[in-house]
Amino acid sequence: MAMRTIAEKAKKPMISLASNQKLVSGATWVFKTAQNDRVVMERLVGDMKANGYKNIAVARDASGFGEGIPELLAEVGKDAGIKVVQVEKFAPDATDFTAQMVNIRGAKPDATLIWGIPPAASLAQVAYRQLGIKAPVYQSHGIGNQVFLDTAKGSADGLRAALGRMLVAGQLAGNDPQKPVVTQFISDYKAKYGNNPSTFAGHAYDGFTIAVAALKKAGTDPNKLRDAIESTSNSPGVSGVFTMTPTDHSGLTKEALVMVTVENGKWKVLDGSK
Repeated sequence: MAMRTIAEKAKKPMISLASNQKLVSGATWVFKTAQNDRVVMERLVGDMKANGYKNIAVARDASGFGEGIPELLAEVGKDAGIKVVQVEKFAPDATDFTAQMVNIRGAKPDATLIWGIPPAASLAQVAYRQLGIKAPVYQSHGIGNQVFLDTAKGSADGLRAALGRMLVAGQLAGNDPQKPVVTQFISDYKAKYGNNPSTFAGHAYDGFTIAVAALKKAGTDPNKLRDAIESTSNSPGVSGVFTMTPTDHSGLTKEALVMVTVENGKWKVLDGSK
C-alpha cells in the first residue's frame, strides 16, 4: 500500500503481487496479479451459504493482509444472511493462539474463518483443533503453499479454502484454459529449483509475463505501457485468466479460484468446484 502512493506519484506502471483490493481501487498506475481478497471472499461466502453456515467467527492477521477482512465478510455475506459473531487478531509472528481460540470457542460459531499466512495460519489451525472446536474451518488464499501443510500437519485435514488452480494442477480438467500454463510453470520451476512453487511464485510469474507482453507491444513510454497492460484480455496465467480494463487493474473474477480441502495432508478439489 505504501508503494502504491509512490507509483501513482511517479506516474510509472507498477504490478503488485499482493491481494488487497485497495491496492488497485481507483488506481491509475498500479496493477496486481494476486486474486483480490473480495473475489476470494465471494468464493468462500458461496460455500458458506451452500452449507448453511451463517454465524461466522474470524481470526485474522493483524497486518495489512488481514485488514478489513471481518467487514468484507459481513458486506459480501449480507445477502446470504451471514453475520460475523466474533473477531480475533493475531500478530504475523504469533506462536500462541490459545486466547483467541478460547474466545472463538465461546462464541459457538457455525464456522470459523482464519485469515493469515504461514506459519501463523498453520499454528492457528493447530490450536483450533487442539482446543476441540468442532465448527468447520475456512482459511484464506494465503495458505497456498507446502509450508502450510508441513506446519499444520494433520490439523489441516478437512479445512476449506478458495485457492488458485496451481495447487491442484493434476486434478484440473483437460480443457481448463489454465492447465497448460500451470503445468508448464510447475515443470520449469521444479527443474530449476528442485521443489514445487508456491502460489506467490505464480503471482510473480504472471506479473512478469504481463509486463513483458506489454513492453513488447508498447515500449517503455509510461502512458503507452499502462494502456498496454490495461488491454490484457483473456490471457491465461498461473493465477487465473486475466482481462484488465481501465477500471479493473486486477483482471480476475472468483472463477480464478477453486474450493479445495485437505485430505491426508494433500490438497483436494471439492466436488463441483472445478
